Formats: sequence, C-alpha cells, structure tokens
Amino acid sequence: MPGDGITVRQMKIARESWVIAALGMADLITTIIFIEHHGAEEANPLFRRLWEMGLYVFIMAKLLLLAGPLAVLEWARKRRPGFTLRALRGGIAGYLILYAAGFMRLNGPAAQANEIAGGIVQTPVVAYQMGKYEEVARVSMPPSSPASPYTLQRLAFARMYQKAQERERQKADARLRSIGTSR
Repeated sequence: MPGDGITVRQMKIARESWVIAALGMADLITTIIFIEHHGAEEANPLFRRLWEMGLYVFIMAKLLLLAGPLAVLEWARKRRPGFTLRALRGGIAGYLILYAAGFMRLNGPAAQANEIAGGIVQTPVVAYQMGKYEEVARVSMPPSSPASPYTLQRLAFARMYQKAQERERQKADARLRSIGTSR
C-alpha cells in the first residue's frame, strides 16, 4: 500500500521469456503457413498428431505449451532469478537446436536427394476380382501427394484389362500351338 513505508517492486517479464515467446509465435505462424501453402509437414510427431486433429486444436496446444512453462519460469524467477535465467537461456538454445534439427530433417540433404530422385514410392493398387482381392498394379507416385481414389480405380481397371487381354492372348497362343502339333 502506498504510504505505509513498504516499497513494492514489480518485476518485469525477462527478456529471455520474450525471446522464447517470439520464437514460439514465429514457429507457430511459419508452421501454419508452410503446411497450408507449401506442402510442408510438422517435424514434431506430437504436434503432427495435433495438426491432424485440426487447426484450432493445434494452435491452442502450441500456445498452451508455450505460455504454461513461461508462466511457471516467470513465477520461479522471483525466488531463484539466477537459476531461472540460466534455464530460460537453455530453453532458447534448446528451441533453436530442435527447430534447426526439424528443419534439416525436412529440408536437409536426405530430403533434397529424395526430392531430386522424384520422391517416388510404389503404391499397390488392389482390386476385387474373381472372388478375392489381389494386387493388380503398382503405381509410382510422390508420397506427399496421394492419388485420388478415382485415379487408383482407373489404374486398377486398366491393369485388370491388360491382364485379361494377356490371358486371352496366352489362350489363343496355346490353341494355335495345339492345332499346330495335332497335324
């Protein structure tokens, strides 16, 4: 209370907390932009799962897991300022290291080699024919852009048609051979 002889000094939020908050917000914004508009993916498996649950869930989880620890560290800074500042600085370093590791995993030499090679994977096309499911083709496609069910269906029917034509040719060849040997 003013005038009672006690001075209350309010602590400001540490610069390190602001840096971590800025890094977290930059990470959140760039993640959303790159996933939504550039075909990127979340490097963190936990947050990748949260992304799959929806944008709102992803944003809320990112903000909660950013603000919660910062609030605890700011509270702890009043009691042990030296230790807490070292922890915040370690948090900044850790954040930058993990961000760089995730960036390199998604954009580093291995990812670039995969992109240069076309990033092609073999996807099986399965169709139901003659009372059972069987693989009728293997389709080469980039893993990040799955084919539509319509495209896969067309490919399956084309492959089934090719197999049927091949069976008919084999039967015709067998008939011709049997006619040629019976003379």
